[in-house]
Amino acid sequence: MRWLRELLYPSRAMCLGCGSLVGQDQPWLCGACLEALETCRLSSEAVFSHASILSACHPYRYQHPVDALVRHLKYNSVKDLAPRMAADMVRALNPLCQSADVIIPVPMHPLRKMRRGLNHAELLARYLSEATGIPLETSLRRSRYTPQQARLSHEQRKHNLDNAFRVTDSLQGKAVLLVDDVCTTGTTAEQCAKALLAAGARHVCLVTYALAAKG
Repeated sequence: MRWLRELLYPSRAMCLGCGSLVGQDQPWLCGACLEALETCRLSSEAVFSHASILSACHPYRYQHPVDALVRHLKYNSVKDLAPRMAADMVRALNPLCQSADVIIPVPMHPLRKMRRGLNHAELLARYLSEATGIPLETSLRRSRYTPQQARLSHEQRKHNLDNAFRVTDSLQGKAVLLVDDVCTTGTTAEQCAKALLAAGARHVCLVTYALAAKG
């Protein structure tokens, strides 16, 4: 509930970047973390690339305080962060990403979503859809439960998501904008894109809030 989140993570009293209790002029981040956030900004050239992803956009590098914001949204369900994060993602979209026919979030397995209480990628995608007017679809599904990518080695990540995604509706001829919070090795995005292309998507673009490493 909103009142409980505000009690645990007060937007005007606690900085979610560094944990400072000095109070903020803007919600969630103190002045020092707001300055640090600017140093995380990526140029349009600093993007992830992979065979199945036609184009990708990321407003920030995955470093302080971006990493803290992602963790609070993802693991602590601070949903009020999502509009701010999505707004930054919208501003980072290049023309190819802006011309997508549908927005599709990276799906979460129902068991994991039930434990966390939300799919953070879907929440970001909904705000992206509202801001851009591009319709949101959730036809991309997890077909099997897999260990979390973040807990696996680079080699284990390569095969952990093999055949882990399926699409329930035809995407014939549609340009898809795939949405997630962070791109690390790109394995998740790549496997999702393969499933989307197999369902008839014309091409797949990717937007994430942060880029942790190039693919």
